[in-house]
Order: sequence, then C-alpha cells, then structure tokens
Amino acid sequence: MLSFLQPMERWIVRIENVLGRLAIAVLAGCGVLICVDVALRYVFNRPIVGGIEIIEYALVYITFLGASWAVPRGAHIDIDVCVQAMPKFWQRICAFLSNFISLSVAIVLMVFGASVTWTSYMRGAFKPTVLEIPTWIVLLIIPIGSALLAARFLRETIVCADAIATGRDIKRGEQPPPSVE
Repeated sequence: MLSFLQPMERWIVRIENVLGRLAIAVLAGCGVLICVDVALRYVFNRPIVGGIEIIEYALVYITFLGASWAVPRGAHIDIDVCVQAMPKFWQRICAFLSNFISLSVAIVLMVFGASVTWTSYMRGAFKPTVLEIPTWIVLLIIPIGSALLAARFLRETIVCADAIATGRDIKRGEQPPPSVE
C-alpha cells in the first residue's frame, strides 16, 4: 500500500467501524420495533404511532451509515463477469474508472445533500406526518455518509491509479481493511 495513504486508511477505518456498528444497532432496533408493532397491532389493535415512519427514516440512516464500510469488503453490488475475463491491465483501468465515477457520485451526493440539509434547517421545514420530524434530521446522514464514502473512494481511486502505474494487482472484495482497534 502507498505509505502516505496509511494514516488516511486508519482514520477512515475507525469512522467506518463506528458508523457500521451504529448501522447494525439501528437495524436491530428496527427489527425489535417491527416485532413490537406487529404484536400490538394484531393483539391489541393498537400499533405504535409513527412506528412505520421511524423505520422508513432508519432505512435511510442504515444505508448511509454502512455504505463506506461495504466498499473495501466488496459488499456492494458488482457485476464483473466481463471485467474478470479482461487482461489485468484493463481490469485495473476498469477498477480505476469505477472508483473514480463512484467518487464523483459521492461528492455530488455530499454537496447537494449538505445544501438540501442546510436549506431545510434554515427554513425550519418538517415532515408533515404523524411525528412531524424536522426534515434536516432525516437528511443529515446523507452528507455525512457521502463524505466518508467519498474519502473511501478517493483512497480506492489512488490505489487503482498506483496499480495502473506500477502494474501491481489490486486486492478486491471479501477482505476487510486492516483493523485499527
């Protein structure tokens, strides 16, 4: 690995681990909430008010909390049948392009997510639903998760560029990053 990326990798891994654990906790909380809501609905005919709404917002949080954590593990959807049939050089080029495009998308999500979140905060907008949660609280995870995702894809893009320049193989998927704990 490029030596100047090691501090960045340690920083990213620490944050990914915290956010990944938080995503797991939110997911577990959703499971409990669904079970309790179903029981209350069918046994007492009294569902939890706003329960479904909380789960909907939690799904957005789970997505953005865990997106960056999934990248070095190869856990994102990836169709690479054609890429695997290519010569190594072209595999490196495809990996670079894929990471660069993903970096670009993450930056766009971060910038526009931050803009929309800030606008919602300044306007005092809220979701006109049962719970009337301020919109910015629901949107806040988008720029945060996208910023970490952009940092992860920046690192991956640099590694791929180095692999193209040096001819080294790129380690891909099913390998967690080095532990920092």
